[in-house]
Amino acid sequence: MGSADALVALGLGAAFPPLIGIGSTLLAEALFLPLMLGSLAAVFAHRRSTSRYRWAIAAGALAGLSILTRSNAVLLLVPLAIGLYTERPHLRWRDMAPLLALVATAAVVVLPWTLRNAAVLSAFVPVSTQGSYTLAGTYNEAARLDRRLPAAWRPATSSPEYKAFIEQREYRELELGKELRSYVVRHVADHPTYPLKVGLWNTLRLLQLDGTSSPSGAPKPSASSGGLPPPASSPSIYCFPLPSWAH
Repeated sequence: MGSADALVALGLGAAFPPLIGIGSTLLAEALFLPLMLGSLAAVFAHRRSTSRYRWAIAAGALAGLSILTRSNAVLLLVPLAIGLYTERPHLRWRDMAPLLALVATAAVVVLPWTLRNAAVLSAFVPVSTQGSYTLAGTYNEAARLDRRLPAAWRPATSSPEYKAFIEQREYRELELGKELRSYVVRHVADHPTYPLKVGLWNTLRLLQLDGTSSPSGAPKPSASSGGLPPPASSPSIYCFPLPSWAH
Protein backbone atom coordinates (compact mmCIF):
# COMPACT_ATOMS: atom_id res chain seq x y z
CA MET A 1 0.00 0.00 0.00
CA GLY A 2 1.35 3.38 -1.02
CA SER A 3 0.74 6.83 0.44
CA ALA A 4 -2.15 7.50 -1.95
CA ASP A 5 -3.89 4.28 -0.92
CA ALA A 6 -3.35 5.15 2.73
CA LEU A 7 -4.90 8.59 2.26
CA VAL A 8 -7.92 7.11 0.50
CA ALA A 9 -8.36 4.56 3.29
CA LEU A 10 -8.04 7.34 5.86
CA GLY A 11 -10.71 9.40 4.09
CA LEU A 12 -13.09 6.47 3.83
CA GLY A 13 -12.56 5.69 7.51
CA ALA A 14 -13.26 9.29 8.48
CA ALA A 15 -16.58 9.23 6.61
CA PHE A 16 -17.61 5.64 7.41
CA PRO A 17 -20.96 5.91 9.30
CA PRO A 18 -20.41 2.99 11.72
CA LEU A 19 -17.12 4.50 12.92
CA ILE A 20 -18.77 7.90 13.31
CA GLY A 21 -21.58 6.27 15.26
CA ILE A 22 -19.22 4.43 17.59
CA GLY A 23 -17.20 7.59 18.16
CA SER A 24 -20.28 9.57 19.14
CA THR A 25 -21.45 7.22 21.90
CA LEU A 26 -20.26 6.72 25.45
CA LEU A 27 -19.29 3.09 24.94
CA ALA A 28 -16.04 1.25 25.52
CA GLU A 29 -15.74 0.60 21.78
CA ALA A 30 -14.85 4.23 21.14
CA LEU A 31 -11.63 3.65 23.09
CA PHE A 32 -11.15 -0.06 22.48
CA LEU A 33 -11.29 0.10 18.68
CA PRO A 34 -8.31 2.44 18.15
CA LEU A 35 -6.27 0.56 20.78
CA MET A 36 -6.99 -2.77 19.11
CA LEU A 37 -6.20 -1.45 15.63
CA GLY A 38 -3.05 0.18 16.98
CA SER A 39 -1.81 -3.12 18.39
CA LEU A 40 -2.44 -4.84 15.06
CA ALA A 41 -0.68 -2.04 13.19
CA ALA A 42 2.32 -2.41 15.53
CA VAL A 43 2.53 -6.12 14.68
CA PHE A 44 2.51 -5.36 10.95
CA ALA A 45 5.21 -2.75 11.53
CA HIS A 46 7.25 -5.35 13.43
CA ARG A 47 7.21 -7.69 10.44
CA ARG A 48 8.73 -4.95 8.26
CA SER A 49 11.14 -3.58 10.85
CA THR A 50 14.72 -4.57 11.57
CA SER A 51 14.17 -3.89 15.28
CA ARG A 52 13.38 -7.04 17.24
CA TYR A 53 11.60 -5.53 20.20
CA ARG A 54 10.42 -1.96 19.56
CA TRP A 55 7.17 -2.79 17.78
CA ALA A 56 6.56 -5.94 19.83
CA ILE A 57 6.68 -3.82 22.99
CA ALA A 58 4.40 -1.22 21.39
CA ALA A 59 1.91 -3.95 20.46
CA GLY A 60 2.04 -5.29 24.00
CA ALA A 61 1.43 -1.88 25.55
CA LEU A 62 -1.57 -1.23 23.28
CA ALA A 63 -2.88 -4.74 23.93
CA GLY A 64 -2.60 -4.16 27.68
CA LEU A 65 -4.61 -0.94 27.38
CA SER A 66 -7.16 -2.83 25.28
CA ILE A 67 -7.51 -5.42 28.04
CA LEU A 68 -8.07 -2.66 30.60
CA THR A 69 -10.80 -1.27 28.34
CA ARG A 70 -12.53 -4.61 27.68
CA SER A 71 -11.38 -7.57 29.74
CA ASN A 72 -12.15 -10.10 26.98
CA ALA A 73 -9.47 -8.38 24.87
CA VAL A 74 -7.01 -10.80 26.46
CA LEU A 75 -7.95 -13.04 23.52
CA LEU A 76 -6.35 -10.43 21.26
CA LEU A 77 -2.93 -11.64 22.46
CA VAL A 78 -3.35 -14.85 20.44
CA PRO A 79 -3.50 -13.29 16.92
CA LEU A 80 -0.91 -10.69 17.93
CA ALA A 81 1.50 -13.42 19.05
CA ILE A 82 0.93 -15.34 15.82
CA GLY A 83 1.59 -12.19 13.82
CA LEU A 84 4.90 -11.59 15.57
CA TYR A 85 6.36 -14.79 14.21
CA THR A 86 8.43 -14.67 11.08
CA GLU A 87 7.31 -16.48 7.95
CA ARG A 88 9.15 -19.59 9.14
CA PRO A 89 8.65 -19.73 12.91
CA HIS A 90 10.87 -21.91 15.05
CA LEU A 91 10.79 -22.65 18.75
CA ARG A 92 14.08 -20.88 19.34
CA TRP A 93 14.81 -18.06 21.77
CA ARG A 94 15.42 -15.64 18.89
CA ASP A 95 11.96 -16.33 17.47
CA MET A 96 10.19 -16.47 20.84
CA ALA A 97 11.71 -13.30 22.32
CA PRO A 98 9.35 -10.78 20.56
CA LEU A 99 6.37 -12.89 21.61
CA LEU A 100 7.53 -12.90 25.22
CA ALA A 101 8.11 -9.13 25.03
CA LEU A 102 4.52 -8.71 23.82
CA VAL A 103 3.01 -10.74 26.66
CA ALA A 104 5.31 -9.27 29.33
CA THR A 105 4.56 -5.69 28.28
CA ALA A 106 0.81 -6.31 28.27
CA ALA A 107 1.10 -7.86 31.76
CA VAL A 108 3.09 -4.85 33.06
CA VAL A 109 0.40 -2.47 31.76
CA VAL A 110 -2.40 -4.48 33.41
CA LEU A 111 -0.51 -5.15 36.68
CA PRO A 112 -1.27 -1.84 38.48
CA TRP A 113 -5.01 -2.44 38.09
CA THR A 114 -4.64 -6.04 39.28
CA LEU A 115 -2.82 -4.77 42.39
CA ARG A 116 -5.56 -2.19 42.92
CA ASN A 117 -8.18 -4.96 42.77
CA ALA A 118 -6.23 -7.03 45.28
CA ALA A 119 -6.16 -4.08 47.68
CA VAL A 120 -9.82 -3.11 47.25
CA LEU A 121 -11.47 -6.52 46.78
CA SER A 122 -9.03 -8.63 48.82
CA ALA A 123 -8.95 -11.17 46.01
CA PHE A 124 -7.10 -11.93 42.80
CA VAL A 125 -9.10 -10.23 40.05
CA PRO A 126 -6.86 -9.61 37.02
CA VAL A 127 -9.05 -6.92 35.45
CA SER A 128 -12.78 -6.97 36.09
CA THR A 129 -15.68 -8.87 37.63
CA GLN A 130 -18.05 -7.89 34.82
CA GLY A 131 -17.90 -11.28 33.09
CA SER A 132 -20.48 -12.90 35.37
CA TYR A 133 -22.94 -10.03 35.05
CA THR A 134 -22.49 -9.98 31.26
CA LEU A 135 -23.16 -13.72 30.95
CA ALA A 136 -26.18 -13.44 33.22
CA GLY A 137 -27.64 -10.83 30.88
CA THR A 138 -27.86 -13.42 28.12
CA TYR A 139 -28.29 -16.68 30.00
CA ASN A 140 -31.61 -16.10 31.72
CA GLU A 141 -35.23 -17.08 31.16
CA ALA A 142 -36.31 -13.64 29.94
CA ALA A 143 -33.74 -13.71 27.13
CA ARG A 144 -34.31 -17.36 26.28
CA LEU A 145 -38.10 -17.03 25.96
CA ASP A 146 -38.18 -13.59 24.33
CA ARG A 147 -39.72 -13.94 20.86
CA ARG A 148 -39.19 -10.31 19.84
CA LEU A 149 -35.46 -10.16 20.66
CA PRO A 150 -34.49 -13.81 21.17
CA ALA A 151 -31.31 -14.50 23.14
CA ALA A 152 -30.51 -10.78 23.25
CA TRP A 153 -28.51 -9.38 26.15
CA ARG A 154 -30.37 -7.27 28.67
CA PRO A 155 -29.58 -6.07 32.22
CA ALA A 156 -29.67 -9.11 34.47
CA THR A 157 -32.09 -7.34 36.81
CA SER A 158 -34.74 -7.47 34.05
CA SER A 159 -35.02 -11.24 34.55
CA PRO A 160 -36.95 -12.34 37.66
CA GLU A 161 -34.51 -15.07 38.68
CA TYR A 162 -31.70 -12.51 39.11
CA LYS A 163 -33.55 -9.42 40.26
CA ALA A 164 -34.06 -10.41 43.90
CA PHE A 165 -30.52 -11.24 44.94
CA ILE A 166 -28.86 -8.58 42.76
CA GLU A 167 -30.85 -5.92 44.58
CA GLN A 168 -29.87 -7.24 48.00
CA ARG A 169 -27.42 -4.65 49.25
CA GLU A 170 -25.59 -7.10 51.52
CA TYR A 171 -24.16 -8.89 48.49
CA ARG A 172 -20.53 -8.03 47.88
CA GLU A 173 -19.23 -7.75 44.34
CA LEU A 174 -17.29 -11.02 44.36
CA GLU A 175 -20.12 -12.92 46.04
CA LEU A 176 -22.57 -11.63 43.47
CA GLY A 177 -20.26 -12.68 40.64
CA LYS A 178 -19.95 -16.18 42.10
CA GLU A 179 -23.73 -16.50 42.43
CA LEU A 180 -24.28 -15.33 38.87
CA ARG A 181 -21.67 -17.74 37.49
CA SER A 182 -23.31 -20.62 39.32
CA TYR A 183 -26.70 -19.76 37.91
CA VAL A 184 -25.33 -19.40 34.37
CA VAL A 185 -23.73 -22.86 34.61
CA ARG A 186 -27.03 -24.35 35.83
CA HIS A 187 -28.94 -22.54 33.10
CA VAL A 188 -26.70 -23.95 30.38
CA ALA A 189 -26.91 -27.42 31.92
CA ASP A 190 -30.71 -27.22 31.89
CA HIS A 191 -30.81 -25.84 28.33
CA PRO A 192 -27.73 -27.26 26.55
CA THR A 193 -28.82 -26.08 23.08
CA TYR A 194 -29.37 -22.49 24.17
CA PRO A 195 -25.71 -21.42 23.54
CA LEU A 196 -26.24 -22.42 19.90
CA LYS A 197 -29.31 -20.19 19.78
CA VAL A 198 -27.30 -17.35 21.31
CA GLY A 199 -24.57 -17.79 18.69
CA LEU A 200 -27.07 -17.86 15.82
CA TRP A 201 -29.00 -14.77 16.86
CA ASN A 202 -25.90 -12.79 17.76
CA THR A 203 -24.49 -13.55 14.32
CA LEU A 204 -27.71 -12.38 12.67
CA ARG A 205 -27.68 -9.22 14.79
CA LEU A 206 -24.04 -8.57 13.92
CA LEU A 207 -24.93 -8.72 10.22
CA GLN A 208 -28.15 -6.72 10.80
CA LEU A 209 -30.22 -9.65 9.49
CA ASP A 210 -32.38 -10.13 12.59
CA GLY A 211 -35.28 -7.98 11.35
CA THR A 212 -35.02 -5.35 14.11
CA SER A 213 -33.17 -2.68 12.14
CA SER A 214 -35.46 -1.67 9.29
CA PRO A 215 -35.85 2.02 8.42
CA SER A 216 -39.62 1.76 8.87
CA GLY A 217 -39.28 2.46 12.55
CA ALA A 218 -38.58 -1.01 13.92
CA PRO A 219 -36.53 -0.94 17.14
CA LYS A 220 -32.76 -0.59 17.05
CA PRO A 221 -31.88 -1.76 20.56
CA SER A 222 -28.11 -1.65 20.23
CA ALA A 223 -28.04 1.84 18.79
CA SER A 224 -30.53 3.27 21.26
CA SER A 225 -28.79 1.72 24.27
CA GLY A 226 -25.62 3.52 23.23
CA GLY A 227 -27.36 6.88 22.96
CA LEU A 228 -27.24 7.00 19.16
CA PRO A 229 -30.32 8.77 17.71
CA PRO A 230 -32.29 7.02 14.90
CA PRO A 231 -31.18 9.46 12.14
CA ALA A 232 -27.57 8.54 12.88
CA SER A 233 -28.14 4.85 13.62
CA SER A 234 -29.75 3.92 10.28
CA PRO A 235 -26.73 4.84 8.08
CA SER A 236 -24.42 3.08 10.54
CA ILE A 237 -26.50 -0.09 10.44
CA TYR A 238 -26.78 -0.36 6.68
CA CYS A 239 -23.19 0.63 5.91
CA PHE A 240 -21.73 -1.85 8.39
CA PRO A 241 -21.43 -4.82 5.94
CA LEU A 242 -20.01 -2.71 3.07
CA PRO A 243 -16.27 -3.40 3.76
CA SER A 244 -16.80 -7.16 3.61
CA TRP A 245 -18.80 -6.85 0.40
CA ALA A 246 -16.18 -4.61 -1.18
CA HIS A 247 -13.45 -7.05 -0.19
